Amino acid sequence: MGFHVATEGIPLMGTYPTAKFVHDNIEPIRGRGINRGRRPLASRRATHMTIRFEEGVASPSGVRGDAVICRLYQTDCVTFFESGEVRISLQGYDTVSTRLFINAVLLPRQRVSSIAEGDSLYSTYSYPTPITDVLREDYVVPKEQQYMFSDHVDLKVDGIPIRPNICVIHSVNRKAMSSVRKLYAPFIRYATAMLKIGYTANVGLDIRTRDKHLAEIKETGIEYWPGSMSSTLFTYENSDFLCRVMRHDDKKDWANALQAMAMVTMVPAYSAGRAMQYFYRPDHMMQAFKEAPKYAHRDQVFVCKELPLGQYKKNPNLKYINSL
Repeated sequence: MGFHVATEGIPLMGTYPTAKFVHDNIEPIRGRGINRGRRPLASRRATHMTIRFEEGVASPSGVRGDAVICRLYQTDCVTFFESGEVRISLQGYDTVSTRLFINAVLLPRQRVSSIAEGDSLYSTYSYPTPITDVLREDYVVPKEQQYMFSDHVDLKVDGIPIRPNICVIHSVNRKAMSSVRKLYAPFIRYATAMLKIGYTANVGLDIRTRDKHLAEIKETGIEYWPGSMSSTLFTYENSDFLCRVMRHDDKKDWANALQAMAMVTMVPAYSAGRAMQYFYRPDHMMQAFKEAPKYAHRDQVFVCKELPLGQYKKNPNLKYINSL
């Protein structure tokens, strides 16, 4: 279980007037210590979560005025501007604690979360105007809007980003993918048969034997990551090399490719009283052979699509596009 800050006791703010009210009603810490003058947001001991007031601060739209800033440790996470705008900032700290702190300060309809692409996601939905419309029988709950951002996002008065990012996804062109697979069908049939004979999962190699095989296949062009089937297994260059071998009807080259992939995808294992051994993973080998064409032919098999503003979907094919 990971460590994160406790946000209990942080008053809900969400807007500049509320944040200013909260600030003015928290008594600064007295004394001569390093915390002198700070205004803790939660308990008096929680001096790592503070709120402060500044004058003459430029808002994201360039309007100068007062601002109330909510700070976690050394990071100004949320700034409420007198103009009504809000800045959410991670400043490089995309952590559980940072997100919990930001979400505790914002309105309940607003939240920040982490996404697989390595960026962050800001989610919100708009309240109706007037608010009493929620009592109407024909009232429809608004759909949640989601916006990706990297380090910070600036919000308008209505909570929508000032400069929203458009989410881009990469979908598979099935017709193109089918054509690409046909190029490798002979090799896949060969590999399927050979994996049943020479690369069973219960066969283990000691480290010296494995290193000997690695030295023999060094010229195959496939880089070596021990026990790995992660997204770093392939780059565009080594997948292109492997695909050229797979398309070339040469059984000797095919055998070398199998041996190379066997070494790349082996996993280490320990057993009582015995030295560490490396075991074949035929399932990983076959997966790698089927994955390589997606890297090598990414310009053919993937179609880039922009989603409507405010929509977000995961982009599981991004790893093929971003491989270097």
